[in-house]
Amino acid sequence: PELVVPDLTGFSAQALRQLPRPRGAETPLTAQQLFLEAVAPAVEKDFKEGTFDPENLEKYGFEPTQEGKLFQLYPKNFPR
Repeated sequence: PELVVPDLTGFSAQALRQLPRPRGAETPLTAQQLFLEAVAPAVEKDFKEGTFDPENLEKYGFEPTQEGKLFQLYPKNFPR
């Protein structure tokens, strides 16, 4: 195998580092905030379109039971 390495003569780069954040800048996520950010927009959209079905809440990530789940989360797959 042959390693091809570019010539970095004269290349200036700095190490990546995080900028300092003020303490307490991010508030803890509450259940209400999670619902309002992840589920409420989809429910509101379907309600306005007339396609909201209260019998099909799984569409919005509701899990009727958490039995047998390795990670018990609601709503599922919420990116954080």
